[in-house]
Amino acid sequence: MKMFGKILVPLAAAGLLMGSVAVQAQFTANQQAPVTTVKMIKDSGKDDQLVTIEGKIIKQVKKDDYIFQDATGQIIVDIDAKVFAGQKVTPDTVVRLDGEIDKDLMREPEVDVHKLTIVK
Repeated sequence: MKMFGKILVPLAAAGLLMGSVAVQAQFTANQQAPVTTVKMIKDSGKDDQLVTIEGKIIKQVKKDDYIFQDATGQIIVDIDAKVFAGQKVTPDTVVRLDGEIDKDLMREPEVDVHKLTIVK
């Protein structure tokens, strides 16, 4: 019986510990990424770097390419139609764009947008 207790108690403790880890692993905080500026992207942004930018989409230049503007400058953003998700965006609408930098040696960096949120 003593041997059974020596095995059972550590197993039970391990099970409780694993159960609490599983619960904690399911929690995700609702934190927003820090906002980056167009100037920061152009000056020091890295290819495939995740970024969040806030400003206005002022003009469509190709099917999925738009000119985005914040207080520091303008940059081309690539936004697929599905990313708009039916949201109406005008040149006066302030938006938050989450995406990644697409940077090549032969052209200015762009942002490939994964999520568009209207800032209220």
